[in-house]
Parts: sequence; C-alpha cells; structure tokens
Amino acid sequence: MVIDLRATYLPGANLEAANLEKAMLSQSVLESALLSAANLAGAQFDGATLDGADLTGAVLHRSDLSFAVMRRIILADTVGHSATLSNADLTDSILIGADFSGSNFAGATFVRADLTRASFVGASFHDANLSGADLQGADFSNADLSGCVFDDAILSDETKWPSGFDVDASKSELPDNSAYEAEWDDDFHDKLA
Repeated sequence: MVIDLRATYLPGANLEAANLEKAMLSQSVLESALLSAANLAGAQFDGATLDGADLTGAVLHRSDLSFAVMRRIILADTVGHSATLSNADLTDSILIGADFSGSNFAGATFVRADLTRASFVGASFHDANLSGADLQGADFSNADLSGCVFDDAILSDETKWPSGFDVDASKSELPDNSAYEAEWDDDFHDKLA
C-alpha cells in the first residue's frame, strides 16, 4: 500500500523512524517536521516545502525532491543514492557526512550550506550554486560540476574534485564594487523625452 499525502499540510509533524518508502508527498508542506531515521526511499517530494525539517540519518535512495524548498534542513548522515534534487533550494542547510553518491543536483542552490565530509561521488551538480558553502572534506570524485558557482566556498586540502577540475576557474569574476564609480549622464533624461 502506497501512502498518498500529496499537497498535505503537515508542519511540525513527528514522523521519526517512519516507513514512508515510495510515499507520495508532492507539493506537501512539512516545515520543521521531524523525519530523522525515516525510510523515505523512492518517496516523491517534488515541489514540497521542508524548510527547517530534520532528516538526520534518513534514507532517501531514489527519492524525488526536485524543486523542493529545503532551506535550513538537516540532512546530516543521510543516505540518498541516486536521489533527484534538481532545482531544489538547500540554502543554509546541513549535509554533514551525508552520502548522495550518484544523485542529481542540477540547478540546485546550496548557498551557505554545510557539506563537510559529504559524499557526492558521481553526482550531477550541473549549474548548481554552491556560493559560500562549506565543502571541507567533501568528495566530488567523478561528479559533473559543469556550470557550478563556488564563490566564497570554504575549501580544504581534503576536498576531492573530479580529475582535471579547477575550482578557481568556476568562481565568478565579479567587478570590485568598492572601486566602481558610476558616471552620471546629465543628458540621460533629455534623451528619453
């Protein structure tokens, strides 16, 4: 029997250690929900809101969290091989020690997220934003990092990159705003008239 909780409002729900394998939770609101140690393998969370939820130690193998809003979520020690998190918003989230090998994070946002010691071996991060993310000791071996942004990311010698990848080449070349002085065109408004 498949659990169908699509478009359900469940903020703060306690689903700790629940078996929600292959559950349908698309478009559901699970803000601040407790899902630690839950079996969420194959679950559908596409478009769901999980802001501030705790999924510590949860199992997310083959789950679909595409377009999910997951700001400030805790995914520490979570395992999610071959999960889909494309275009998900994981701003300010914690993924310490998580294993998302082979997963799809294309277009995802990890601004200021903590990915310390997380494993993303063979994962796709095409066009993902990892600005300000803590990547110390993270493993991106064989990952697709094309188009990723790593501005202000925190790196270490233990961070593992795909063969031949140059993280410095993936940082944006933004102008130094402190040295920028705009020129005022007094005739600009006259030209519009």
